Amino acid sequence: MSRHRIFVLGTAACLLGLAISFAPAFAGEHEEEQHAHAEAAEHLEHGDHAFHRHHLSIFLGVTDGEIERHAEAGAESEEGSVIVEDSRVFSVGLDYEYRLNQHWGIGALVDYVGKDRSWVAGIPLTLHPGGSWKLLAAPGFENKDDEDREFLVRLGVMYDFEVGGYTITPVFNVDLVDDEEVLVYGLNIGKGF
Repeated sequence: MSRHRIFVLGTAACLLGLAISFAPAFAGEHEEEQHAHAEAAEHLEHGDHAFHRHHLSIFLGVTDGEIERHAEAGAESEEGSVIVEDSRVFSVGLDYEYRLNQHWGIGALVDYVGKDRSWVAGIPLTLHPGGSWKLLAAPGFENKDDEDREFLVRLGVMYDFEVGGYTITPVFNVDLVDDEEVLVYGLNIGKGF
């Protein structure tokens, strides 16, 4: 998939999500109903989880993809040839989400992925379809070094477990970047407020 298509699809998904989340406000709801709905949303229980407008978490996981390196002359390769290797790199990150309403949130994420991809940053749009499930689409970029920046779209699925006021969330993401699919998986440990 070309970078242009990824950009268009990511942007379209974000705009569609925002349009759906704000549609009731433009559909002519009465001001009193909006106020009552907002108050109810503030106190809404999601299964075992309390509804919070803000959520901050730390990501600990693995980025699993391929890296390219230039080979030196030897018995198996020619000088200047490119060798593609599987790579699993420890990743750490910080995620923030602001809940727009019961079903939609928007936020920011930044991950440090190590020497292979360095930094990933994005603006996730998160769908809360029900229970503790979360689905996200995040347009963003990866910065391999100071001058090599690639556009990406991160697609993910998560499930929150609440433990003593904190959330422990298994995370599975796929980064679509530079005609590649890179898996990013691990745990988010966070707190709503």
